Amino acid sequence: MKKVHKPIYIAIVAAIVSGNTIAESFTLEEVVVTAQKRAENLQDVPISVSAMDGNKIAESVIPDMENFAAYIPNFSVNTSGYGETISIRGIQSGGLTSSIEQSVGTFSDGIYRGRGAQSRFAFLDVGLVEVLRGPQSTLFGKNTIGGALNITSATPTEEFEGQLSAMYEVQHEETELQGYVSGPLSDTLRARLAFMDRSLKDGWVDNTYYDHQGPEDDEAAARLSFDWDASEDLTIKLKVEHGEWDNKGGAAEETVVSPSLQGAYALLGLSGDLNPENGKTTIGNNTPGIDYGAGATNEGDFDEIALRADYDLASGTLTAIYGYSAYEKEYMLDLDSTEIDGLGLEDYEEYDQNSFELRYVSDLGEGFEFLTGLYYQESNFDYKNRTNINVDPLDSDSLGPLIAFGLENELGMLPAVAQATAASVGQFTRASTLDQESDSWAAFFQGTKDLSETVTLTLGVRYGEEKKKADQSTFCAEWDSFTVANTAANCNAVSLALAEFTPHNHEGLEQNEYDWTYSAILQWDLTEDVMVYGRISNGTKAGGFNALAFSANPEEAVFDQEKVKSFEIGSKMMLLDNTAEINVAAFHMDYSDLQAAIFTGTSAVNVENAASATIQGIELDGRWQLTEELLLAGSIGYVDFEFDEYPNAGCTATQKTNLGFSGLFTAPPAGTTSGNATAIGVNPLTGMAASCEQDLSGGTNGFTPEVSASLSLEHEIELSGSLFLRTVFDVNYTGEHYTVPDNDPLTEQDAYALFNLAITLGAQSGKWDVSLIGRNITDKEYHTYSNDIPFMYGSHVATKGREADYAIRARVNF
Repeated sequence: MKKVHKPIYIAIVAAIVSGNTIAESFTLEEVVVTAQKRAENLQDVPISVSAMDGNKIAESVIPDMENFAAYIPNFSVNTSGYGETISIRGIQSGGLTSSIEQSVGTFSDGIYRGRGAQSRFAFLDVGLVEVLRGPQSTLFGKNTIGGALNITSATPTEEFEGQLSAMYEVQHEETELQGYVSGPLSDTLRARLAFMDRSLKDGWVDNTYYDHQGPEDDEAAARLSFDWDASEDLTIKLKVEHGEWDNKGGAAEETVVSPSLQGAYALLGLSGDLNPENGKTTIGNNTPGIDYGAGATNEGDFDEIALRADYDLASGTLTAIYGYSAYEKEYMLDLDSTEIDGLGLEDYEEYDQNSFELRYVSDLGEGFEFLTGLYYQESNFDYKNRTNINVDPLDSDSLGPLIAFGLENELGMLPAVAQATAASVGQFTRASTLDQESDSWAAFFQGTKDLSETVTLTLGVRYGEEKKKADQSTFCAEWDSFTVANTAANCNAVSLALAEFTPHNHEGLEQNEYDWTYSAILQWDLTEDVMVYGRISNGTKAGGFNALAFSANPEEAVFDQEKVKSFEIGSKMMLLDNTAEINVAAFHMDYSDLQAAIFTGTSAVNVENAASATIQGIELDGRWQLTEELLLAGSIGYVDFEFDEYPNAGCTATQKTNLGFSGLFTAPPAGTTSGNATAIGVNPLTGMAASCEQDLSGGTNGFTPEVSASLSLEHEIELSGSLFLRTVFDVNYTGEHYTVPDNDPLTEQDAYALFNLAITLGAQSGKWDVSLIGRNITDKEYHTYSNDIPFMYGSHVATKGREADYAIRARVNF
């Protein structure tokens, strides 16, 4: 039996049972959230929600959503060249295509942001960030099947104030300038202007092909807000926001090339390093049309307008919110992720949405409260993609020699025939377009009734309809263009087999959905400081259309909504005379018709309702004000994710090899099996299997560690009557997990911990402070995302996490 250290154990028990003796003059600061569309103390909200206000985010020097997620149990944000994968309790959207909206809905000042580009500047002058875990379909609507992020901007102030903050990060030459000015313009009108400008010049992966350190980032944003007391009962708020970004180098990508491909490369006598190590990469192209000047580029701009009116009535508040949100984005990627001059991918997105919400929140004060409302949104999404395939057998840098080599050695063609066949492809472009329109509306109601002095019942229901229409096409195009060339000489059987598509034009696709969602919460206040609750809810995420549908069958361009039923019990406790709090929640969720983006291994992405899953686990977080100067905060999350059914997941590199896939054209007959993998489809060029699938039933999901945890210690002391010193030290732990959706063991990331430190010296008056900041101070190496490289079985591209960095920040308040 393990020994118990009695002095420590006795001290902890004594502290808990005699809190009055240790906390006479300090308590935890209250956190006010709007998770249920009304302002409430976080400890009174009967759902699993974590929150952090803007001041705490600034003091801990948390730069973005990806770093913020590490402090929240069972919540992660993983960045890749394709975008961000936001995950709560293991539920996330497929990051390989723009077709699928996020499973975790983001809301900023009441405006829904369903696409990653809309939330690029989510941390601009933030007031509060709330993370609601589990489906939130009653009050927040569709597409919150995994949870919701509720972000509130900092608001205009009654008194004039402002701040200017400048940061310089030494290791990667990163600079950031941000600030705000806020105050009254008249007795009834207040305004706030916030801005930021960030530049990262020297990233942490050395691209020797282009001789630069990636990623490189330039981004800037500004927000202008007004609060107007139009009358004693009416307040009108206006927010206008604009942002721009320009990224080179993608998301710090490294390449791991299979031995077989390196062997073929060597047999051809080609020079170069396909698989550099030690933080280096040779991703790049030199052919016009696929030479983007970096391994990847991403640039765009974003606009948002939010207009809100709150009218106070005798028995509640009537709120109306109009929102406009739009972005344009261009993304270009060296798709083969090597110095082979073979593949280039280009995405062009334009999106805009208009929304209107009208709701009434009661203030009856008679043991019953309710809120009810209507929501409407219409949106337009215009997407264009082209994949440029360079197959010139006379160009030693292109895919031509490799394809000619495969045709000759794997299919037995004579050398001259193999050369001519490859030459018939030449420089070939596959283009896809999606023009989508969406209209949705919903009505919702939630009521809370006191059943007794200590027991409360909350019931909520929402009815919604959504209609989507789209035209989707995929076609042969002239090189590096969207000009249709389906009859061109190089749009032949070899080209279509390599690019895995049949030219088509699917017009008039439709998706109509009608659904009821609900929630029921029973809350019991055991004491004034301890509350327990149970919650039952369901949720849905809208279906849609695969922008990269390559089949002539229009049914394969459509996918349906996914659904969940969720059960949760939890408790929120204030301890030690309000100097400590602990929140705990246990959950069980059943998902059906999960939407999955399945990579075929060459160049296609299929979107299907491919899986069902059972997810259960627990999350715990809390704070303890140990002394007036010392605050301890921490969280831990555990997730047991299991696919009940997932028979057609994409294969891993090892499975493909075991089935007989190798080189570019060697493949087994369709139906060949090995373990839980099966060769499927027919390649019209070879007559053999086109791809393969594995049965992941019983397996876990990618990007889903069983355990994640964080621990933070904040200490602040007075150095003198005019100076203070604040130290914030934290560690964020992520358990082992797969960094690719197909659970390839070659891409499994071991468990790791990141240590961060921020030391701030400032004036007691709050006029200025200077911070020394270190993130990942032990320089831990880790990867956040991996994916197979098209056409290259066994090869991967991986996104490398940011290495150690150190910065100095100075702030002036006025």
